[in-house]
Amino acid sequence: MCELHKKTTRIQYMRYLFFFVCLLFFHGTSSARVDETDVSDIRAVIESQLVAFGMGDAEKAFSAASSEVQTAYKSANNFMNMIRDLYSPLLNATEWRFQILVSRANNPIQIIKFTEPTGSDWIAAYKMVKSYQGFWKIDNVIMGKIEGELI
Repeated sequence: MCELHKKTTRIQYMRYLFFFVCLLFFHGTSSARVDETDVSDIRAVIESQLVAFGMGDAEKAFSAASSEVQTAYKSANNFMNMIRDLYSPLLNATEWRFQILVSRANNPIQIIKFTEPTGSDWIAAYKMVKSYQGFWKIDNVIMGKIEGELI
């Protein structure tokens, strides 16, 4: 890999990190912490949705979404159409790695890095909310492609 490509890759990765730091800064952070059970539960919800995407299980994927998202899309079919249009790399992620979980008031943000079948790496920030029943749900996802190799 040439030096220019390595430098460009680092710059793109740094842009994504800067974006996520700005996201957290402008939305604020909180001293409220999630406990180990919350971390485990949050990661299980995200993982169950990724597995459901891979299996084509629209109902299970839709069930991991917050009530606000479910209300907006009304059905699992509509939800999956939106995922195909806007978040298609998540549909067949072949590998994912949980990164940092940032405690943000009552809405923690879980950062993950995932790989799609083409081998491209992506980074995603999952905003989580607790349902009225006390279960963690996915409220929003922001993601970006990581170009090149990280060194």
